[in-house]
Amino acid sequence: MNLNALKHIRDFFFAKKKEEIQNALLQLEKENKNAFCDNTDWQELEYAYNRLFVGPMKIAAPPYASYYLSDNKDLMSSVTHSIRKIYHTIGVQVPEQNKIPDDFLPYELDALIALLAVEEKETIHTESLKELTEHLQKWIPLFCESIRNESDTPKEILYTINHLENIIVTL
Repeated sequence: MNLNALKHIRDFFFAKKKEEIQNALLQLEKENKNAFCDNTDWQELEYAYNRLFVGPMKIAAPPYASYYLSDNKDLMSSVTHSIRKIYHTIGVQVPEQNKIPDDFLPYELDALIALLAVEEKETIHTESLKELTEHLQKWIPLFCESIRNESDTPKEILYTINHLENIIVTL
């Protein structure tokens, strides 16, 4: 398991501006020792990123588990609350609770990274890691598929989600 790659993917989904997207992808590229950002138009990538994940228009691939796992694609559903319980079990909470859903992808990846990094696997951490892993394995493939279904998704985003999916399904 490459925790550094997972951190760069988390940072990619936390990005709010072009420079943060660029930094996360260049770090992921360096970590994986391959070049997938050759000839990247960072401005166009930022536009695609916003179209897929941020808005202001309707987004193509919402980075929230509840969108994929709730019956009505509702945010802040029971899915969100189940993830909040996992966070509370391990003693953390999201920084903007009730403003950004707890099942926001980078929050979940952050919790996963923390649980994977715990050297002494206490029973509480083992069970929380198992629950979070199973949860991620349910929705990440659906999320990635929604991105792949967008015809003009840039190669850099496809590379990132393929890498994310590979990490999650092999946990």
